[in-house]
Amino acid sequence: MMRASSILSKNSALAVRHAKMGDQISGLVVPIFEGFSYSGNLLESIDKFTNGAFKSQLEATGHTGKANHVSILYGLDKTLPRVAVVGLGKPFPEAACGTTEAQKSCDSLRKASALAARSLRDSGADHVVFGSVRGSADFQPLAEGAALGLYKFDHYKSQKPEDADKKKEVEAIGLLYEGSLNQECASSFERGTIYARYQNMARDLMNIPANDMTPTIFGQEAQRLLTADGLKVTVRDRKWIEEQKMGSFLSVTNGTDQPPAFVEVEYKTAERPEGPVVLVGKGVTFDSGGISIKPSSGMGMMKGDMGGASVVLSTIAGLAQLGVKTHVVGLIPLCENMPSGRATKPGDVVVARSGTTIEVDNTDAEGRLILCDALDYAKTFKPSMIMNFATLTGAMDVALGFGCTGVFCKNDDLWQRIDKHGRATQDLLWRMPILDDYREAVKASVADLINSTATRSAGSCTAAAFLEAFVDEDMPWAHFDIAGVMHSGKTAGYHVAGMTGRPVRPLIDMIAAMEKK
Repeated sequence: MMRASSILSKNSALAVRHAKMGDQISGLVVPIFEGFSYSGNLLESIDKFTNGAFKSQLEATGHTGKANHVSILYGLDKTLPRVAVVGLGKPFPEAACGTTEAQKSCDSLRKASALAARSLRDSGADHVVFGSVRGSADFQPLAEGAALGLYKFDHYKSQKPEDADKKKEVEAIGLLYEGSLNQECASSFERGTIYARYQNMARDLMNIPANDMTPTIFGQEAQRLLTADGLKVTVRDRKWIEEQKMGSFLSVTNGTDQPPAFVEVEYKTAERPEGPVVLVGKGVTFDSGGISIKPSSGMGMMKGDMGGASVVLSTIAGLAQLGVKTHVVGLIPLCENMPSGRATKPGDVVVARSGTTIEVDNTDAEGRLILCDALDYAKTFKPSMIMNFATLTGAMDVALGFGCTGVFCKNDDLWQRIDKHGRATQDLLWRMPILDDYREAVKASVADLINSTATRSAGSCTAAAFLEAFVDEDMPWAHFDIAGVMHSGKTAGYHVAGMTGRPVRPLIDMIAAMEKK
């Protein structure tokens, strides 16, 4: 049986290795726009280096620069066995412009980069290097696209295809330079690699089957993976959870033989006088629905119901890798939701850490039951803001699908930050409402609150209203319902079929930007 640690180690091994023109390069990516020329640019340099072979072969392909069209040129030089020319379409603004058009255009770079990198991998390249587009800022989305697009999760396959011995995995990516390496370009590229690496880490955590990613194993992996300076990982056991009187959280754990855990991650490399940023992630490592059991079709996807936990852990790991000077706390309640003779039953009433009583109408609405106790515990850190992440409701998938994450946030300043960095990374986020009608809907007749309403209407909104009851009125708070973006059904651009790890990149981007002086 494949252990989680070996999977997580393998997928984090993609190195950054830049190359100079004339070095042995396994695969080179050359991005081009429509209407490209061979004068005074990278194309001219490559053509001179290959004594005209580059221009001759490229013209023979009929490549016009059409977006996402890839042509692979072979044997241009002994140091350039493969060159992937990828189209970007019509010229667009540089990433550094920061406009909406430029942000969308950066996504074109990510998509093109992913397509070209996969094409080179499939042709046998193990080191993929990128030629320049224009400004240094363009190298970050190029690196993100490559590292995200090259992601694979095939660790449990005992047999490879017959031609597996002819194929190589890409071990390193980098940028091509002439003369001396431009440090601004290199920094941009390496930043993009870090953003992608930690989204890939979240993908791995979510993709690993539940038998290899129990609450106990998740806690062990958190301690193993997060070892950078400023990081402290504490794994709490059931006894501690009981001492905290987290009765709502504990009610979800009743039906399983797997012990729960509560992972607390603190990253502190600077004081934040206003208080730490607290991130809370739902960590249901497998969700059968409990007594309110789910249909068998698609239940296997519920190995990814700890997506919020994965996002929190990976975001903090990414911030540490970047060396961001900040103070962030991650709170991750972990458990399974299973049916048994001990399981919580519909109609049971439980008492949350805050003292609030909750009628459990539906045991498959368990995410809010574990989050509410974690949100109440978050107050002990005197935070400046709280953001929680959860694959919480199927209703969010119906509402927004794969296109963007639904975010419930009453605080305009916090929402503007969230929205800005979602657009900057093109992992889009959409503001959702919490209205008084939704607050009324989660009031119970036999307890203070009820965890599920009698109607399917506005399911995501009533879930958010439930969580809101455990957050102080004046606290900047945002609830990210990531159920719709949890999984990609197909590989397209830099989205690879399987669990997505979203929205790690906008979170890293946002928190890092908050600390810039």
